[in-house]
Amino acid sequence: DEAMKHPILTFSSGPTNSMRGAMFLSGKKDAIVIDIGGTTTDIGILCNGFPREASSQVKIGGVRTNFQMPDVVSIGLGGGSIVSMDPSTVKVGPESVGYQLVSKALCFGGDTCTATDVALSAGVAKDIDGAKCVSISPHITYQAMREIHQKLETIIDLVKTDKKDLPVLLVGGGGILVDLQVPLKGTSNVTFPPNYHVANAVGAALGMVAGYSERVEDLREVINVLKKSGEELDEEELRRKAREIVIQKGIDIATQAARNKGSSGSEVLHEKSVMAVTYVPDALKVSIKMIGSLTEETSEEPKTITPDINVDDDKPQMNYPQIKNNPIWPFCSEEDKKKDEFSNLPSPKIDKATGEWILSSSDVECISIGAGILGCGGGGDPDLGRVMALQLLEKGKEIRILNPCSVPQESFGLAVAVCFMGAPVIINEKLASGTETELCLKTLQNILATGICEESCNYGRKEVEGVSLATKKLENGHDVWWIPDVTKLPIAKLNDPKIPLERRVSALICAEIGGLNSFEPLLAGTRLGLPVLDADGMGRAFPELQMFLPYINGVSCYPSCVADEKGNAVAVTHVDTAKDLENFFRTECIRMGMSCGISLAPINLKDILKTCVLYSFSQAWQLGRAIFRARNAHTSVVDAVVEHRGKVLLTGKVIDVDRTTSAGFTGSILKVEGLKQFSGIIIEVIAKNENLIARRLNSNGCVGDVLAVTPDLITIIDSDTGYPITTEDVSYGLRVSVLALPAYTGLTTPIALDVVGPKGFGFENIDYQKLRK
Repeated sequence: DEAMKHPILTFSSGPTNSMRGAMFLSGKKDAIVIDIGGTTTDIGILCNGFPREASSQVKIGGVRTNFQMPDVVSIGLGGGSIVSMDPSTVKVGPESVGYQLVSKALCFGGDTCTATDVALSAGVAKDIDGAKCVSISPHITYQAMREIHQKLETIIDLVKTDKKDLPVLLVGGGGILVDLQVPLKGTSNVTFPPNYHVANAVGAALGMVAGYSERVEDLREVINVLKKSGEELDEEELRRKAREIVIQKGIDIATQAARNKGSSGSEVLHEKSVMAVTYVPDALKVSIKMIGSLTEETSEEPKTITPDINVDDDKPQMNYPQIKNNPIWPFCSEEDKKKDEFSNLPSPKIDKATGEWILSSSDVECISIGAGILGCGGGGDPDLGRVMALQLLEKGKEIRILNPCSVPQESFGLAVAVCFMGAPVIINEKLASGTETELCLKTLQNILATGICEESCNYGRKEVEGVSLATKKLENGHDVWWIPDVTKLPIAKLNDPKIPLERRVSALICAEIGGLNSFEPLLAGTRLGLPVLDADGMGRAFPELQMFLPYINGVSCYPSCVADEKGNAVAVTHVDTAKDLENFFRTECIRMGMSCGISLAPINLKDILKTCVLYSFSQAWQLGRAIFRARNAHTSVVDAVVEHRGKVLLTGKVIDVDRTTSAGFTGSILKVEGLKQFSGIIIEVIAKNENLIARRLNSNGCVGDVLAVTPDLITIIDSDTGYPITTEDVSYGLRVSVLALPAYTGLTTPIALDVVGPKGFGFENIDYQKLRK
């Protein structure tokens, strides 16, 4: 019944059945399963008898989904794969004769050389019904079998999570292509289970019931309940007991879910994952999977073959031009514009009447990729914002960006940065309603119209008629002045010409161009009819509000507002420091469900031009556009990014990922081993939500030279596609390129380095060094 109601949940059931069948037939619960069919090879990993699930979004037909799917990698290799030859190389697949194998393959009297023909010629495949002997040159046979072998080794390495050799279970009719006498790198042994060719059918016949629970729990809330109940425990014991309570709660929910599906009470705990939530202290994501068996499983001992395996110069900083009526904007230079002439990409559209840049769907795609690169592994995936922006375009809306240097100061009021605060994992699940930042902006305009944050009202610490204030003392002893009930504020319209310019919200800017917050001002501005300036406050992604460049340079951080999707809003009228604002809003964010919208204090145009990163949307757009140009021209995407801005630190394979979590920050130490021209080099990337330090490891494993350090941008992209990879999605075996991009010059001043340099993140023994070639 559930499959009929939700057929999408049956996606990837084919590879799942093969892996479960392989487990049943072999008796092994932890192994790599390679399922070779007529056209495709699927490979996944069994963990405790079940397929390992993908840890991030899975694409189905090019669409990103968030369903529970097995972590399966597929390549075009099967019994029907076509073997093609040229004078220097032999290629196997991905083209295939498919189901026409019995009529088109040489061994069946056809005229197409297939992988099955090669396996027969090599003596690996034997006794195929109806097949005859074929004569293929030894050279072609050797090269083709070597190609098959190398493809399998590559894909095996891709699905592994560490260097440890693992057993391999070969299933599917195409398993005859594998020569078991030749060792496969990365494997401890290779097994053909009994009846391996029908493993998929066996897996489909195994009846199992699963119950799931995935919740985000506030540990502090549980601790407070324990304290009120009279528990006399120290903080560490309280935390341990609270953790046990939220885990047991998840187990109970998952168990009941399994029983609701027909489990008879035989449930066992199959998976338990307890992870701290990024950006939100004392929040745990608890994932539980309970399994109930409906059949009694038996197994046979397989026949196993165990092979014997012996197996510079300164980089110019980004100084953004401040040229009024720049004729080439959104391009940053004539050189960039010339590169684009033969790209087959639509040219940017500029409104001749207003000078605004009107975004197309192509522009949105480019900004999304560029924002991911500028996110430095953190800031969340901008894909959600990309989808929402494309939806607005489909509805006929226009997304407009304004050149900040072409705005007349005499008629411009204030600009406000809008963004989301919270954990990306929460925002991906609890999708934004679109009202959060709108409510913040309207509340902020209401506050500005009262004049409560001006000198006459002691800068937000003196009440005015109709507005009541409250104070809250933070842990550091500082006070925060805030409005408990924003609904009683007098109503003022956004960008109302009747409001004086010094109190009027006239435009929006981006808080951080890196990551998911890149799109929020574009979405809010389109819905509210406010222009968006081509500028942001970070030039990348940073985790905390005090890292906003205007605040670093002394611009006031109040009034500011935070709101959730339910219409709740809290406004701050005075705060001593930007760090105090961060701490106060972070607490409110947790109370609002660990994600909320924010509008930061308004900024006048003079301060924007002086303290913000100008042309940041243009920069993101050109990075994404460079990648699209390279794809269209079938050239290196890595070279395209580097040519536009930055340098390659290393291209290679992820060989180790070590993750830790502390105070709401996800820390990780990533090791990448160089390939090709970087062979023999290993670098280490240290991250706290964002990638902060890249340094070389010497041959003895000791730390070597620092290659790049915050605030310079360290970003990791897929070496083939150019897609940015977040710190949460990095895993063993990925082929990546580690790039370093120079930071905006405003981030490298002494006052800024105290906040966003290595010492600002606790690396006291590392000094900032300007990125070199």
